Amino acid sequence: MRQRLAIAVIFLALLVGLADRRPFDPGPALLDRVLDLPRDRSRLGGYSGLHLAEDGAEFVIVSDRGRVLRGSLLREGGHLSGVRAKPILSLRDTRGKPVRGMANDAEGVAVAPDGTLFVSFEGAHQILAYPVGETTGARIETPIFFATLPSNGGLEALAIDPEGRLITIPERSFRRNRATPVYRQDVDGWTELPGYVRSHGFLPVGADVGPDGRLYILERHFAGLGFASRVRSFALGPELSDARLILRTPARRHGNLEGLSVWRDGQGQIRLTMISDDNFLALLPGQIVEYILPKSLANKGATH
Repeated sequence: MRQRLAIAVIFLALLVGLADRRPFDPGPALLDRVLDLPRDRSRLGGYSGLHLAEDGAEFVIVSDRGRVLRGSLLREGGHLSGVRAKPILSLRDTRGKPVRGMANDAEGVAVAPDGTLFVSFEGAHQILAYPVGETTGARIETPIFFATLPSNGGLEALAIDPEGRLITIPERSFRRNRATPVYRQDVDGWTELPGYVRSHGFLPVGADVGPDGRLYILERHFAGLGFASRVRSFALGPELSDARLILRTPARRHGNLEGLSVWRDGQGQIRLTMISDDNFLALLPGQIVEYILPKSLANKGATH
């Protein structure tokens, strides 16, 4: 049995390798540092959403078991060197009770200029807001059809644009084409922004609006024996346009990268800080991964 399983795994790997013979373009972003995160199967782990302050220090992390972790990233010479974390807390629902069951799958996180914390939940297809000092979530009104999203393909990514409007992206949709809806909260409700099209098997798992005003979307592809990641950026308007490839990694370069925060450092370089979801499995790494888009390339990228 073990021999047959090994042969099957090898065969699958060969198929994956043969299936994609396209020239590999890694994009202009350069790896700066990989930082391993602590493990605690009962509470820590399952990191799925990441927000960093403008200086890249203070963070908010949410996990897919309904937990929130705050703290700061430590740096030496500008490079990641460690994490200083506060006690981990449970996210609470509109009744003030810890989120449970299908409702605890927190995936996306965004923080407004006034400090309000927004969290998107994949299983419950909802967004909760936590004003500063409040631990009880307030439900953000969303379209009824959000409830029809696939149970494991709901509101995966969450961001805030320069005007303070929420942007959310489901991991999957019921549409037969590869167009994935991107929704932005406006005064009159939610508006769909066309222009985002999936490709090469990648699915959206994280998003952030960078200091350049562009929407950066982190995408994931399960490539048989590991995860490949890709980041593309888009000009924001009535639709998404000017798609640029920022980063693409081969399978197994990193773990299951799901959360993304984009910020500008003191040297004017745009940094992409990402967090990987270990799914509470020893085989998968829990990491913070940081890439740099050099200043000379900060407003450039391969059209893709």
